[in-house]
Amino acid sequence: MCLAVYVVSSEMLREIPWDDSKRLFHLESVTHEEGFWKWLKRRQVYYAGTHMRCGCGYQKGNAKPEQYASIQANYVALSEVVREAVERGANVEVVACFSELASATPEITGEILSADIRRAEFEFKEGQHFRVVSRRGAARTSGS
Repeated sequence: MCLAVYVVSSEMLREIPWDDSKRLFHLESVTHEEGFWKWLKRRQVYYAGTHMRCGCGYQKGNAKPEQYASIQANYVALSEVVREAVERGANVEVVACFSELASATPEITGEILSADIRRAEFEFKEGQHFRVVSRRGAARTSGS
């Protein structure tokens, strides 16, 4: 079962296509008909893939030392995507779930800064749903 990470935004984001020759972070639009994204209205949903093409490249727990740089590069790239969107005024959320279990409307589990995502100790876990804010305590209204 792969961990899947999604970015939900009130504004369109710049997609980053998968490149087989480079095998890096990628960001692809997801249609609202897929999975549990049906509950969203007027929101953009993106799959945030990793260098492994799936979300397994976010899992630090069992990573070998030689894999860590590639894993951390995924977090840094995702951090930049959400930072740019928040700076442009978008309402942004990040959801982590096992792709086979994406069947319920996710509840917000916390707020984070884009910079938190790039911290070495940060790791996505199943069931997380964060609102990305520009500064601590700066809750934004939902654009759904």
